[in-house]
Amino acid sequence: MGVWTLPQTVKQAKELQKLVAKPLSPKVAEEKLYNLLGDDDLFDLISSEKEKFGNDCDVRILVESSLREFLNNKENATKPWDKEALKICQNICESLEELYIPY
Repeated sequence: MGVWTLPQTVKQAKELQKLVAKPLSPKVAEEKLYNLLGDDDLFDLISSEKEKFGNDCDVRILVESSLREFLNNKENATKPWDKEALKICQNICESLEELYIPY
């Protein structure tokens, strides 16, 4: 697994929050996530979704899943998480999770 960046600063976390506030197409995700949540596995999943469903699908659930995995294993990060960035990222996961929970 290749991870080159995580949203561990407030600036990155806020940029990610803004990015996922509305539906996120694979094309935009591939362009904008690189310096926010850089993970080979995530980008492979986004590419797969793009192949299956085209560029009009919403890949925010993939972002949420990937981010949640990193938050659940934050002790493995190469540098410490900024506390405010961590809170923003947790809020991102909670808000995106609500989009996909069937009622």
